[in-house]
Amino acid sequence: MEDSAQCREEPSQLACQPVCLSARLLTPIAGRSPSAESQKCLGGLKSGSAATRRRSVRYDVPAPMPMNRVAAVSAVLWMASACGNAVPTAPNAPSSGRGLALVCSTPTLLAGDVVVCMATAASANVSFDAAWTSSEPAIARSEGFGLFSGRTEGQASLTATYQGKSVSQPLAVHLQDVVRTTAAAYQGSFVAGTTATLWLQGFYGVASADTGTLTLVVADQTGATVSTSAPQTVPRGGDRYIMSTTFTIPSGTTRVCRTAVLRIGSTTMTAVPDVSLVPCFAVTP
Repeated sequence: MEDSAQCREEPSQLACQPVCLSARLLTPIAGRSPSAESQKCLGGLKSGSAATRRRSVRYDVPAPMPMNRVAAVSAVLWMASACGNAVPTAPNAPSSGRGLALVCSTPTLLAGDVVVCMATAASANVSFDAAWTSSEPAIARSEGFGLFSGRTEGQASLTATYQGKSVSQPLAVHLQDVVRTTAAAYQGSFVAGTTATLWLQGFYGVASADTGTLTLVVADQTGATVSTSAPQTVPRGGDRYIMSTTFTIPSGTTRVCRTAVLRIGSTTMTAVPDVSLVPCFAVTP
């Protein structure tokens, strides 16, 4: 799967570890070699360099795409989006224990979002080899490889263990009503009368009710709805989402745009991808 992501240097941020990790783990599934950029990032991480990148990711998925590649897209988007979110203006101060050090991207997190932590030993990145745990999995859940997802309001201690040594960092998770997009993908040529598929990935939080409803809405140039994903009922708390919808582009359409919609009771919240994630597509007649 070719990585068409754009990177911009931001020295205050942690390495693009999740993006590299996704290339490392999912390339055999996707049936493609990692791009030069992914290989460069992987090489840097293996050598222990502290790359400082934030990545906005857009994957152009070639057709046809069998189910195993659908799964690969979903997983790659989840891993990649972690680099684009929950990044502070300066990294959290590192903790160290007998030569093992731990730095996390932020000490506070919205429920649903992801914090990225990196463990180092003798200046080498050992995040891939360390064991990761949370003192309160119901508040902050370990996703492995230094990723932790906020689940609900509370405090947790994030721990990396490597070669018998452990080091921890505190994390405060805050729950509020929110929906955001962090990654996206598409498939199709965007010609009227042809079929296209749009994906959105991000996170949500539901604080003011027991449940909410998530939907991906695709609209045309007039704002009229072209397609929607099947509604997802989500419980109180926070988590990440991935939604997609496949549709035939109607005749007369000149543009289609995608939006994530979260409905909580009578309140409707929307999240539009930023420009780097391509919120809209021009349609050829």
